[in-house]
Amino acid sequence: MRRFLVSGILTIGLAHLAFGALGYELEITDGTNFIIVSASGLTTMGSVVPISFSNNTATGVFSYDGGVGNYVVNVSTGEGSPLLSLGSLDLNSVDTSGVTSGPLKIWWSENGITATNTGWLMMWGGTLSTGAGGNVSDTAYEDNTNAFFGMQNTINTIGPQGPGVVGGTAGGGVSVTLVPHSLSELITLNGVGATNYSGNASLTPVPEPATVVLFGGVVLAIATAIKRKVVKKV
Repeated sequence: MRRFLVSGILTIGLAHLAFGALGYELEITDGTNFIIVSASGLTTMGSVVPISFSNNTATGVFSYDGGVGNYVVNVSTGEGSPLLSLGSLDLNSVDTSGVTSGPLKIWWSENGITATNTGWLMMWGGTLSTGAGGNVSDTAYEDNTNAFFGMQNTINTIGPQGPGVVGGTAGGGVSVTLVPHSLSELITLNGVGATNYSGNASLTPVPEPATVVLFGGVVLAIATAIKRKVVKKV
């Protein structure tokens, strides 16, 4: 029994190590001006005023603080594995324009993912202040070509919504995930006049049935072993 338990626990541990991700990129663009935070550093083009950035590949956390085009404030942080569970993403962003705003896209992408999840849960919440007709939305993608910001398969979209309180939850998935593949989150902001957006979007995998069975079997075996041990002592 002890050998079985150790084998089961090691199997889960090795699977976790095998499903590690390889790369990350954070991008903010209005279509003309852009920044990209990658493992190699910060790339910019056009009207951009960087203040600071970070690209911690050891934790899977990338961030940018600065201006892009009409949006004078952009504070965005993307989180992936190993800080989060494998196949999960989290994107937090604060974006503020002056008198003029316009479109803005905030991307967070992770590639090299070998976990074969095919279903995810999206959760998003925040606030939007903008003129009439302005809105914001959250979209998640899976891409079997393993490309950063790949849009091969749309997991789901929440929105567009606003102004006011924005957000919601949505499930979604794809029929097949090849390995390795990429996952991406996209916040699309369409500001009208002076605009302020603040929100957090997350993407969490729904466990595969086989994974649930494996984990459940190990937990059941542990519980049985403990019960037998207690019975013997009595």
